[in-house]
Amino acid sequence: MSSGYYWVGQAFPPAGRWYLSAVRDDHGYEIDTSAFLRGEAVELGLPLCLPLVGGGTTALAGPVQIDVSRSGPALNFTLGAFDLPILSARLAAVLGPLVGADAQWIPARVESQDEPFAVMNVLSRPACVDVARSQIEWWTPPGAPPGSPEQPFAMYEMVLDPTRARGHHVLRPAECPSALVVSSAVKEAMERFGALGVQFTAV
Repeated sequence: MSSGYYWVGQAFPPAGRWYLSAVRDDHGYEIDTSAFLRGEAVELGLPLCLPLVGGGTTALAGPVQIDVSRSGPALNFTLGAFDLPILSARLAAVLGPLVGADAQWIPARVESQDEPFAVMNVLSRPACVDVARSQIEWWTPPGAPPGSPEQPFAMYEMVLDPTRARGHHVLRPAECPSALVVSSAVKEAMERFGALGVQFTAV
């Protein structure tokens, strides 16, 4: 029986695709996008305060800037570093009312693109993975005190417990926060829109 949820991955259209890399402030300093794995909201007013790689924060007066690391056909959905979802503003406008409080939308500009984009900051992080039925590689982080419990290092096959994910339309499981998971309603909305660059794996 399907859980009604899907693990989102990057697709590779036959016509090719671009690759996006660093997210920067308006002075060119790189923003630490690992912060968007924590399920923490940011204050969206201006200036927009975000953490920088190497420490410190930046205060942006406008959209974040996103580098293109390899040119190719633009996609309206791209997973950047740490599986950071970067969507065209048009697609974000379609999904925004559906996902509601599960995500924030951070205005973005992609190098050499006139069309506006948005970074999706996923806020919902329920513990919803059925660990016993999933294929997980476990490890103990270096420096952890003796007897510390193992943590997931990599997840090769995910099985979701839909009763613990219920009510969320987009989420990052607490057991694997780098994974982006969406409901069937979001999947169908993206397919109707004609989203390029995305593939869905039932979990």
